[in-house]
Amino acid sequence: MSHQENAGPFLDRKTQGNPVRVGVVGAGKFGTMFLAQARTTLGLGLSAVVDLDPARAADSLVRVGWPAEQIVPVSTAGELVDVVSRGRVGVTTDVGVVLESGIDVLVESTGHVAAAARHVMAAVDAGVHVVMVTVEADVLVGPRRWHDGPPKPEWFTRWPTAISRR
Repeated sequence: MSHQENAGPFLDRKTQGNPVRVGVVGAGKFGTMFLAQARTTLGLGLSAVVDLDPARAADSLVRVGWPAEQIVPVSTAGELVDVVSRGRVGVTTDVGVVLESGIDVLVESTGHVAAAARHVMAAVDAGVHVVMVTVEADVLVGPRRWHDGPPKPEWFTRWPTAISRR
């Protein structure tokens, strides 16, 4: 599949005014690299960045080109929904706030195995797709697929395809 074909669902979402809503957990090296790309990726809408230090999250966003006036601290899902509706990005310490806001995808990039496992399980329980960057946590979370019976089909669906169905 070509890059152009892969971009289809994202471009469709952009055209429909319904970008793929993404939350990023961890504003370290990988998270910041993702934030740099998210700013220019058509059809992708960054909703929030979660970090233990919200100032670090804001600094990471500014460092890769996000305007400081678009970055807003939030502490509830309602605040985040409002911030995103105004074309801004929320920063918070609480991954639950982001999961409750209606995001489509959570990018887990903390690098902390136990925290990553908790974040991913919460995302799965909330019906949110996950991009797991903290590889070691996948070893912990993977068996959960079988805990309550056979895995759900969405565990194995290619991301752009899954996004286009929402």
